[in-house]
Amino acid sequence: MKKLIVLGLLILISCQAIAQNKKLYEASTNKFEFVAVPKLGYARLIETGNGPVTGFINAGDLLLSFQLGKEFKLASGLGMIQFDFNRTFAGNTTSFRNSYLRVPLNLIGTYSIYKVKPTNESVFLTYGFGFYANNLIKQEIDTGIVATSTSNLGWNFGYSIQLGMKFIVSDALNLGVGYEVQSDFSKIKSNGTEQKLEGLNTINFTIGFKL
Repeated sequence: MKKLIVLGLLILISCQAIAQNKKLYEASTNKFEFVAVPKLGYARLIETGNGPVTGFINAGDLLLSFQLGKEFKLASGLGMIQFDFNRTFAGNTTSFRNSYLRVPLNLIGTYSIYKVKPTNESVFLTYGFGFYANNLIKQEIDTGIVATSTSNLGWNFGYSIQLGMKFIVSDALNLGVGYEVQSDFSKIKSNGTEQKLEGLNTINFTIGFKL
């Protein structure tokens, strides 16, 4: 987690130093882009038989995007989410770790922040909306005495909204930082219980490579 925070700070520092002297990114004829998106944040778990609980999110996506016109991209790939939280039963604290496999499909737009566009525009506002399929691939439980795990607990679906900034480093490389809100609109049903994540809020750091 600390490494991701350091990475984000380095991205911001490097972007400010180099963003003013780069070529126009949109002039590139490459339509495909590989994007890595590490994420940090928090979420709330809603589960039948238990009260809502808030925990920490450590996540990341690996995406392939395709340019749709000048301003939009369609991106999909695979993501992993690690959700850590605690519950207290009869005065004893039990630690939980839910691991999710996520398949997102996002429409991402780019908007110029300048009223008068410079010749070599290198800073853009980004925004997006998408949907995802989500699989709870493993739940680990540690009571402090006994540790157990359960696999393949089921699928559900949700939506996401993104907002951020993109900094063009070169024709082939861009960096970014943003904020994302996600929420499940269906529940994972397993072993007589139902659960879903609500209010999943993350700070995202992006690294994009034109292919």
